Amino acid sequence: MNQTELRELIRELVRTGQLPTVRGGKTSFRGRGSNTVCDCCGQTIGPHDIEYEVEFTTPPMEPARSYNAHMQCHQLWWLESGPQNPPAAARTRGQLWDALRNSISWLGRSVDLRRR
Repeated sequence: MNQTELRELIRELVRTGQLPTVRGGKTSFRGRGSNTVCDCCGQTIGPHDIEYEVEFTTPPMEPARSYNAHMQCHQLWWLESGPQNPPAAARTRGQLWDALRNSISWLGRSVDLRRR
């Protein structure tokens, strides 16, 4: 599926309510894919992929609902969730540094990626 088709699919899922707008949830970087299904595209998020989790609060006494997405699907989901999204450049830069830091830690090394 190309990016245009994926974006149309996500737009339709948001429009029909099958996928909530991402801005209503709390997004966390999850790291390496855990062989779960992406709620945006329906494909498996393999260990070679980066996985994001978006958690939504629910009424009391109900478990929170979370959605999993590939990094690219998550970015398109943000775009299709409406005009109130944070700027992509600011969001993406931080996510990329987090992904790099986590990748290095999986190798058994620690690194300080702060600017000096």
